Amino acid sequence: MSLLLSVGLILALHASPAQADLPSFVECESASSRVDLPLEAAMAPPKACISAGIATVLSFNADVDRDLVAIQGRERFESFVVADRMIVLKPKSDLTPGERFLLSVSFLDGAAPESATFLMIAHPALATRQIDVFRHARPVKAYQQEVQEVRAENAQLRSRVKQLEDQALTRGGLADLLANNFVDHDGIKTALLDNLHGTHGNALYVARCLSLYATAGNRAALKLTVSQSGSQEWSIKEVFLADDHGGVFKPVTWLGTGPIPPGNARYPVILEWHLTSSEIKRPFALVMVGDDGRTVRVSKVVFPQ
Repeated sequence: MSLLLSVGLILALHASPAQADLPSFVECESASSRVDLPLEAAMAPPKACISAGIATVLSFNADVDRDLVAIQGRERFESFVVADRMIVLKPKSDLTPGERFLLSVSFLDGAAPESATFLMIAHPALATRQIDVFRHARPVKAYQQEVQEVRAENAQLRSRVKQLEDQALTRGGLADLLANNFVDHDGIKTALLDNLHGTHGNALYVARCLSLYATAGNRAALKLTVSQSGSQEWSIKEVFLADDHGGVFKPVTWLGTGPIPPGNARYPVILEWHLTSSEIKRPFALVMVGDDGRTVRVSKVVFPQ
């Protein structure tokens, strides 16, 4: 990489970070912790998700040129440490979901590829903690691992398709609970959660929340009646449970995906998850992310034991 090109790239990276739509759960969930750099520059840089106050480590199998490592919006990071084969970055606590930063790395040995660019995407919960970057030809084991991952992903997709088909053909009622083995002699445990508020300027109010757990199928569910006092409707882009152990749980069923009307009008939402007997004992926060980038966090969500 020429000195003029390197200087130009560094200046570009010191410009303001790009503002874009909030990343979806799938976009961050699919981000790989292993990056194999092609010999020629890719059309789009590899993506990784970062979160406020959480360190992300990039590990390389070749020495990087410390003088030519740059990140866009450096002021948005609490720390940014560059070593011979490692970069550690930690965003500030006020990181806004949806912010995007370009990270540029140049290598010392002059081999191809001479440099690489990564797109770091701010997400409220899904930080990629460790990213391993490889520049050389991939060994047979890596291809075998990739094949196994693709097979596992295909199996998950087939399972999801079957689940959606089952939901489409469901008749409702107690017969379906019995047919799907969601009820045994222990039945379904319920609890009523009162006085839940969304912590974003009390933007969201939960008037009623019924918490359910079926031990037979390891299914947990919430039936909420929510409202918001804004003057405009608010659309939820994604919703998930988060615990204190770093766990993030996407619902397998989500009923009520339309916009929440303004003026404190009540709106019903039903959510369901697969949770194991150990996971169900944890306290959770219900995180709702809107199309406008606003994140509402409802704490003290528990399920009956």
